[in-house]
Amino acid sequence: MKNTTRLSPPDGSSSASSSNSAPKKRHKNRKKRILIGCLIAVGVLVIGVAIAAYAIKEHMLNQIQYVTDPESPTMINESGETVKIADLTTETQEEAGASDKIHNILLLGVDSRDDSYSDDGTGSRADIIMILTVDENNNILKLTSIQRDCYVKIPGYSKLQKVNAAMNFGGPELLITVLESYLRIDLEEYAYVNFAHMANIIDDVGGVWVNVSNSEKSFMPGQTETGDVLLDGEMAVTYARLRHLGNGDYDRSLRQVEVLQSLLNSFMKMNLIQQTNTLSDILSEVVTNIPKGQIEKYAFDILPRLTSSQIDYLQIPIDGYYNEGMYSDVRDNEWSIRCNWNGMIPLIQEFIFGKTFAFDPVDTIAGAPTTTPTPTAAETTKAAA
Repeated sequence: MKNTTRLSPPDGSSSASSSNSAPKKRHKNRKKRILIGCLIAVGVLVIGVAIAAYAIKEHMLNQIQYVTDPESPTMINESGETVKIADLTTETQEEAGASDKIHNILLLGVDSRDDSYSDDGTGSRADIIMILTVDENNNILKLTSIQRDCYVKIPGYSKLQKVNAAMNFGGPELLITVLESYLRIDLEEYAYVNFAHMANIIDDVGGVWVNVSNSEKSFMPGQTETGDVLLDGEMAVTYARLRHLGNGDYDRSLRQVEVLQSLLNSFMKMNLIQQTNTLSDILSEVVTNIPKGQIEKYAFDILPRLTSSQIDYLQIPIDGYYNEGMYSDVRDNEWSIRCNWNGMIPLIQEFIFGKTFAFDPVDTIAGAPTTTPTPTAAETTKAAA
């Protein structure tokens, strides 16, 4: 009979005690397996949510119609010829105002009832010309509205033209060239927004609050209330389009900004799901040359970081720096606005960038004021403070 040797555990305990501890070890391993399983489940859930969020984001970004800037933008000159814009312009000695953390986007309100845009913007009717400034330094938005009747010199044309004529002659590329020249700011990005479809977006946020006067109410069929009222999408668009009362296009611009401000206020109060749905509707109305990655930054990075839903607003022309009326020096009986651009440029730069830049003077517009306005007592006190 072969002898066998029974080995004791290292701690000196008997084999019986070692045998009794086995169920506890299996129980501990079972706990460990449950914990690992929970961690895996949580990981899968997180990955699933991330994938879903990415898919939603991609779906929203794909609603936008992206256009590519032509290598050599062209325009139609006064002889009806197609020419390169670059051949009609010269470089300035001073660089245009710019900042890495301040983005200026030319925002064009196309008041069109159809669903299409021209590929190059040429011939489009831009009723609204604004510059949307995204200020990352202060996490705020700014709007600069340019009246379409402002007279400017457009390359390729011997006579002065209204600024919105640049869209007809050469699309957004020519309009950007003209605005950069008269504002002395860097302006590369643009976006068309079809304001004819704004009614649906306004309804998505539950309407907008605006202040309706008696005179405005008389131009809004079906509107019965005045003062601060909540308007649905259709009535809000009617309100924003009012033109033939008060101070014409100036007051119209103020109404448009009022609607946009109220729309942003309502949007910022919505929950994440509601904001996602509304943002998807808004993006579907955009045609832009802004790259997809930059749009993603604006919509999903900068917008949520806004410190306030308040939009700072500047209207061009600025009071005291323009004359307006019926003139016959260019075309008989045409209403136009004659701006002192050189006087306004520092104010525009200060509004957008918070500082001014040296700039090449702009050619004087005939009929524009040649002197800058004298500050009021209140303005002097504010400047001194």
